Amino acid sequence: MDFEKEHRLEERAARRAQDLDDLHNEMAGRGVGRINRFFGEASAPRTEREKHKVKREMQLTNLQALLMNDPEYAQLFRETETKLRQAQNRLDVALETIQAERARIEEALLGKNLSDEQRRDEKEKLEALIELEDDIRAGQAEIGEMQERMDDQRGPTSEDSMHDFTDRTDDIVTDIKDRLSEITEDAKPETSLESKGPVAGVAIPEL
Repeated sequence: MDFEKEHRLEERAARRAQDLDDLHNEMAGRGVGRINRFFGEASAPRTEREKHKVKREMQLTNLQALLMNDPEYAQLFRETETKLRQAQNRLDVALETIQAERARIEEALLGKNLSDEQRRDEKEKLEALIELEDDIRAGQAEIGEMQERMDDQRGPTSEDSMHDFTDRTDDIVTDIKDRLSEITEDAKPETSLESKGPVAGVAIPEL
């Protein structure tokens, strides 16, 4: 997943959580939250009348209001956000594994220690890894779209959609895990260059 895009999504989630905390503080009369943070200590409203006026002007987004007023929705929302974030991390691990295995195969193919059959098998495995890498990036992009949809402040994601996101994410991660395992499970030491010594089978990451 694009690092800058992932970082922006994480920043938005953290900012949303901070906004909710500040709003709770202000509504409870603790003047250390949103009003002071956005207006600054010097320009913060001083009188109760001024504070009430600012509070009226502070309009919650549809998403913020739903998260504050519906505990069940808020819990599902947090669980879905976590699920999507963890899926992206697991796909990142899978990409690292693929890239390491590709490097091993490409190095082996440059040598002269492979039989014709081994060389053919390694080329087929390399093609499968390249295809899988493309599918992982497509999966990350799809999950990234789900994360952006979850961040829609005006049109909160429905509970049904969040369940769909979770199911689809599970399908993506499971498919990648199974295919990666199938491709790499038969990696054998004898396919590597002798000058590099024995190479153990590739460890499959826990996705």
